[in-house]
Amino acid sequence: MGAGFGFTCKKCGNEYQAFLGSGMMYPSIYEEVMGEIQSGKYGAELQELSNTIPYVAVDAEDAVYYCQNCGIWEVSPIFILYGPRDMEYIQREIEEFGHSPCPWKSTLKAHYRIIRRYYHKCGKCGRRMRQLSSHETSSLPCPKCGEKNEGSMFRWD
Repeated sequence: MGAGFGFTCKKCGNEYQAFLGSGMMYPSIYEEVMGEIQSGKYGAELQELSNTIPYVAVDAEDAVYYCQNCGIWEVSPIFILYGPRDMEYIQREIEEFGHSPCPWKSTLKAHYRIIRRYYHKCGKCGRRMRQLSSHETSSLPCPKCGEKNEGSMFRWD
């Protein structure tokens, strides 16, 4: 299940909507994100770690990232890399499914440890963006005109 938010800008009338977290498509999204990391799309360091650490995993859930300098926000996967902490769990998953698991958030916290955080950078000014909480996403500026807007939250799957 995931959460989302949406608003229509009260100044310019543009509509925005974002789907956060993960839904039933998470396994395919996970594979896509891991493939992009392994191909180097998100930098050489993440690529090397993902290709050399056995059973590496990634948090591929979407979150909102905000640049406090520019006021720009975007929805992007979290991209934190994890290494296994519980090899017995990994071995059970391999025996049962024939491959290493596509770990959900609860599995990552229980059976893995963080090995590398990815820091999102603003495409406009290059500064580090901050991940917003779901509460903070309810009042985002319009990307076109900058007007602060109160959005509505919703659940999806």
